[in-house]
Amino acid sequence: MTAGEWMAPLPEEARPGSVVIGVMTDGYENASQEWTHERIKALIEQQTREHHWEFCTSGADQQQSRTGPRWGSPATSR
Repeated sequence: MTAGEWMAPLPEEARPGSVVIGVMTDGYENASQEWTHERIKALIEQQTREHHWEFCTSGADQQQSRTGPRWGSPATSR
């Protein structure tokens, strides 16, 4: 079940006031045929625009700092 599927049937007053999605990534290609950078970016943009969700990418190296902005999300290296 996705976060959206979990929240959809909830009455408005029972839904969280904000949703923050944290994404851990090393920033390298994972060879996914289904989830391209473009598809991930489109989904992040849709959820941000329509539902005001916030996304933050985090990872262990400098390669990750290129991935978050590519998806339209702020990146924080640790």
